[in-house]
Amino acid sequence: MPTSLEALSNEHLQEQAIKARFTACILNAHFLAQRSEHPARAQPVVAPIKVNRNEP
Repeated sequence: MPTSLEALSNEHLQEQAIKARFTACILNAHFLAQRSEHPARAQPVVAPIKVNRNEP
């Protein structure tokens, strides 16, 4: 692959731009779908009541 943009053909640049747009659309759809899913809320941990040695 050439290292400078001047060495690339216009067709090659357009092809890469189309691929980048397609990839961006797929990634956007993926993250929008994940955002709409609500993760289950974790229940708080309730520690048992400790009984001290001086309590009945």
